[in-house]
Amino acid sequence: MELIGIHQLLVLYMLHRAKEKLPSLLVTDFLLHGGYVDFLSLSDTIEALEDNGYMEEEKAGDRLCFSITAEGEQALAMFENHLTAIQKDDIEKYLTANGQKLKRAREITTQHYRATGGGYTAHMDLQEGSTTLLSLDLNLPTEESAKLVCRNFEKQCDEVYAQLFQILLAPPKPDTE
Repeated sequence: MELIGIHQLLVLYMLHRAKEKLPSLLVTDFLLHGGYVDFLSLSDTIEALEDNGYMEEEKAGDRLCFSITAEGEQALAMFENHLTAIQKDDIEKYLTANGQKLKRAREITTQHYRATGGGYTAHMDLQEGSTTLLSLDLNLPTEESAKLVCRNFEKQCDEVYAQLFQILLAPPKPDTE
């Protein structure tokens, strides 16, 4: 097994403690804003973890997520003692503080793609546990509009769901004709 760097250990420990795939933005945010790496080191760290088979990348809708592999778990077990208690505590605090973001990342998925009849489709899902509360496809004229719809759904999905629920469960309005 190849010698593993401290930055790689931080990522592996974070993925291990999360016990599930993590959005790449949360991993990179912790490393960059925690002062552990600069952008160049971050790219090298991610590349090395993937090249060595310690971490996998997975696309979840429009999000990129990371997960630890069995090889990554083995490497962490061998070299975890190189992490300080402070570094481990920083990761624990970050995961706890961002628990709601992690939960929301699992509940809300969006993706956009070119539609077969032209234009683009924005696909949006809202889940609670294993139950799909809302699944919505919207056909749009441009890729930019599809991306915007996906971003806005991620930020406002609770409002969208509540308004749809209210509108669709309201008693029918009498015909005015």
